[in-house]
Amino acid sequence: MVLAAFTAAIELTRAIIEIQAEAARKQAEAEAAQKQAEAEAARKQAEAKRVYILTVLKNSKLPDFSEIWETWKTKQKKRKMQEAQEKEIMKQCAERPLCDIY
Repeated sequence: MVLAAFTAAIELTRAIIEIQAEAARKQAEAEAAQKQAEAEAARKQAEAKRVYILTVLKNSKLPDFSEIWETWKTKQKKRKMQEAQEKEIMKQCAERPLCDIY
């Protein structure tokens, strides 16, 4: 009788352990599937961003940098010419006591 009760208790414990192990395995599988789904979603989102950026770059007009450079050089030349003219005027004013150049 005691042996039968002890054997039954062992079998019950074994069944509980098997059920817990099966539940843990299923939970691990579910977590792995969720992580895989999240990784796939992140990959798709990154791909969508890449496609969007490429589309925006393809459809946008980038500035013509040679034109920008030429404009800057022209402005610099004009500025230097204006400074040279101002220096010349100041020099002429310094030579004449009563300057009427302006």
